[in-house]
Amino acid sequence: MPAWSITFEVAFDVDPASVPGGGDWTDLSSRLIADAPIRIKQGKNRLSGEAHGSASLVLDNSDRGIDPTNPDATFNLVPRRHARLTATIGVPTHDLFSGFVDAWLPTWSSYDSQVTVQLVDGFAWLALQDDDIDRPAELSSARISAYLDAAEWPAGLRSIDTGLVILLPVAQDGANLYRSALDVTDAEAGDLYCDPGGTVTYKNRHARLDQSASVTFGEGGIAFEDVTPVWDTSALTNRAVVELADGDTYEYSNAASMGSYGTVTTTIRDLALPAAEAEGLAQWEVYRYKDLNLWLDRLTVSDCETDTLGTILPLRIGDLANVVHYPPAGGTVNVQKNIERWTHTIGAMSWRTEFDLSPYFGEGPWLTLGTIAASQLGTVNKLAP
Repeated sequence: MPAWSITFEVAFDVDPASVPGGGDWTDLSSRLIADAPIRIKQGKNRLSGEAHGSASLVLDNSDRGIDPTNPDATFNLVPRRHARLTATIGVPTHDLFSGFVDAWLPTWSSYDSQVTVQLVDGFAWLALQDDDIDRPAELSSARISAYLDAAEWPAGLRSIDTGLVILLPVAQDGANLYRSALDVTDAEAGDLYCDPGGTVTYKNRHARLDQSASVTFGEGGIAFEDVTPVWDTSALTNRAVVELADGDTYEYSNAASMGSYGTVTTTIRDLALPAAEAEGLAQWEVYRYKDLNLWLDRLTVSDCETDTLGTILPLRIGDLANVVHYPPAGGTVNVQKNIERWTHTIGAMSWRTEFDLSPYFGEGPWLTLGTIAASQLGTVNKLAP
């Protein structure tokens, strides 16, 4: 028997903007098809920086009780119903995914009766919300909270760091609240994501600095089966352009990197930043990505022991990991990386997790200095306005 049990629940009669109570959940775990893997993807896209989560699973429909083509089906089978997956490992229960049903997909065949359920996270709901925006100058965190208020996102499903950037006033008709929240996150250079429990989480620009490792992969820690090191220019930036909402632009570049690799430009648009902060954001982007950085894709853990699962399931975007490898030819590779994305594939007797990890830039804080002469990036100052 596996060292875990999976629970799948749906709140069939609760609208998306409402929060299910304890009695609203229907447990469909007994319908899970044992030999059909559950797949869960969460985390940030390396190139876009956006964080979206999704999951899929297969349920037994031999009684047509969850068949959307059956007028006598047992449940209210419509999309946008709250759904959640949890794992009980020993005694603790861990959130795996929480969001909404995106689709009920029955299988039509002469020998099988199953329904594939596709899930999406809360950002799929937030992306449907448009509203008029009229906000004063305020911290980035206050603006994120205001957008969540406008979307009627539940207060109990928020974890919002205090921002470090004061944004300029903004007024916009019919703005998309999700896109606007992403613009705020770009201005802060922070993180915005839905965690596995469905909580909208906002981390400020200092959250990734000065961390202690949450996990070690490799020698002395959790063994990994395979990993794909990425050593290329796909994440290189040696010219950054920040375009403000009023049309003004600020840019920063690094001549040495441009000479070595050619000009690689990243543009960040539609930000309500003061000029000094816009300059700093461009400089920070170039400072981090002007040189080649080692990324680690698909670091695979297939160990499904209780201790391993209890360590990896609480990991979140931005957490720091040590990765240690002893190459056959000798020597040691020991790197620190931030967790950006993970994929769980859960079978009847197997649990496979793939992580994508990004460079860790270490020491902070992000300083805002007062004069142009004092705020040039170099050996003394890493960060600048």
